[in-house]
Amino acid sequence: MPDETITLERSYCSECCQWDPILEATLTPDVSALIERTQLSLQLSDDIFSVNLHLPVVFLSFETEEQLQWQCRFEVAYITVHRNGYCLYLQGKYDARIFAEYVPV
Repeated sequence: MPDETITLERSYCSECCQWDPILEATLTPDVSALIERTQLSLQLSDDIFSVNLHLPVVFLSFETEEQLQWQCRFEVAYITVHRNGYCLYLQGKYDARIFAEYVPV
């Protein structure tokens, strides 16, 4: 299975930052399988509702990450997996109240 380019839409963003409303990301077969396995584990658990996964280096292109950093510096970036979906989470470098969530469209 080849890498898949997906579109992410900003579902929430704090008012302090102006990150792009739409992003493109690369979903590799390994990352896709990891998300699916994590979702299955969450569906079988009554105690765990989400899991944060380390953001793979290839998920955001260098150009996309550079543009986001220019718009508003961030230090935290990960994929939050829920039972029925996932999102990209970004958090500002200097203030944890600055964050955004992007969901696949």
